[in-house]
Amino acid sequence: MKKIVKQPLFLLALIAAVVGFTYRVLPRTFFQQDEWSAFGQTIALSGSLWQMILGRVFLPTGGTVHFAPLTALFSVIEYLVFDLRFSSYAVTSMALHVANSFLVFWLAWLLFKDQSRAFIAAIIFAADSLAHQAVSWVATAINTQGASLFVLLSLIGLLKKRPWLSMAAFGLALGFKETSAFLFVFLPCLSLVVFNRRQDFAWKKILPPWLLLALFYFALRLWLLFNTTAPLTESADLTQPSRLTYLFRLMLLPIRIIPQSFIAARQIIAWSQGLVRRVYPHYLVTRGVPDPFVVESIAFDLVCFLLLLLFLLVAWRYFKQAKIFWLAAGLMVLSGLPLIFIPGRAGYVSMIEPRHLYLSLIGSSLITAMFLARLKSKLLIIPVLFLIMFSHYRLIQRDLDSLIANSRLRESVLTQIKTEHPDLPAKVVFYTESDTAYYGLGPEEKILPFQSGLGQTLLVWFYDAEKFPPCFYEDVFLYKIESQGYRECQGRGFGYFRKYDDLLMTLQQKHLPAESVIAYRFSSQDNSLVDTSQEVWHELKASSFAAGL
Repeated sequence: MKKIVKQPLFLLALIAAVVGFTYRVLPRTFFQQDEWSAFGQTIALSGSLWQMILGRVFLPTGGTVHFAPLTALFSVIEYLVFDLRFSSYAVTSMALHVANSFLVFWLAWLLFKDQSRAFIAAIIFAADSLAHQAVSWVATAINTQGASLFVLLSLIGLLKKRPWLSMAAFGLALGFKETSAFLFVFLPCLSLVVFNRRQDFAWKKILPPWLLLALFYFALRLWLLFNTTAPLTESADLTQPSRLTYLFRLMLLPIRIIPQSFIAARQIIAWSQGLVRRVYPHYLVTRGVPDPFVVESIAFDLVCFLLLLLFLLVAWRYFKQAKIFWLAAGLMVLSGLPLIFIPGRAGYVSMIEPRHLYLSLIGSSLITAMFLARLKSKLLIIPVLFLIMFSHYRLIQRDLDSLIANSRLRESVLTQIKTEHPDLPAKVVFYTESDTAYYGLGPEEKILPFQSGLGQTLLVWFYDAEKFPPCFYEDVFLYKIESQGYRECQGRGFGYFRKYDDLLMTLQQKHLPAESVIAYRFSSQDNSLVDTSQEVWHELKASSFAAGL
């Protein structure tokens, strides 16, 4: 222990160097999707700091019992401190990943009692491409990484025989993300594996804080269930399946989560495509391309099943008696337990979103370190570790390069609009035309390349200059990717449209002049954005529907 204590700063610096080099271009990217919704919710509660915290943290509404008060709290603080400076959000996310990687080292050292294997586990966790989404998508950085930080502290606290500290950290983890609830099962399992009956650290020391937290948390969840606003309409995207479906998902969970915690989903998809071509050629569609629905569901699950069998065979051959190995495997599976309750269509998807595998990555990093330690020649460890890290590095850089290109385009669009129209009229309507339908929308839904509604994005983007009333940001107004609409409150008006007929109808109903419209045309051929406001004004005035405007 003394050797570890003497060099924590060196280890932290080395981990920070790995994360910093891997994600060095992240500050050059931009907000992607859910960030705009979070900003809008914060602005909607504009007032004193206490009002904003109270509204975002302690009063969950809107038809959901999703309750992550610490995530909401830190989201408010981030926006108040950083505003829309994306680089600050990126650096914060990278710092969280550094902290979690260092805690993985600490956890691994307590389990292995070996500094080398602990360091390997930490470096793999820091550089693994599965962590990429949780780090680069800043909307999920606070809840996913924040929860993981306190999950790791809870595990470390228990291994240090400090059950009250462990449960306190567990409670904080629940405050960031409900998926941390798997610790209600895993912490007792950890106690059974690590501590034996002869030790003075008995169940009577673990049970009281565990029971206290369990009673408090489930009582809180029950209270929220009966005291939050029910949704006005039931969406097909949010409906829950039958109990038999839950059982089936539970059976499939280890088949899906263990392989995907080691191998990127895109590689499993490639193998699934090969499987369909060779074994199920009747599922080939145009030009011999495998049916994507079969590839990403049944074939994907089958490949995962074969990979799990291989994993179990190797594990039984080399780690049959290794308690820590099976403990790490249990961590991987149990950390995904809340995923079986995902509502709607997303719950039936075979591929697990990488951000949901951030906790599972702890277990796979421990197991990978154990595999490397089994190499007959110790001289092979460094080159094999380098190859693993390099393969993950390439995957991350490929995604970041694509993200940078999209980010530059989105930021340039917003910057151009604000530069060319720094002062908006009291009642303004944005109108955009595009030649492309992005992100899976139908061909008739042509939008600009934004993953959420451009209307709300513009509301947030112009807030610092226009100080729009908070009522514009309520009820996620204009947030959905295909949304259009117009709203007036407190003497201001704001609207966004993509369809000309809807624009005409709104101008007529609201008696708005054509000059209130700010129009742009986007071309996907060269990613150009052209101000067509005057052209649209003439068209509106010439239209029979716009008579009298």
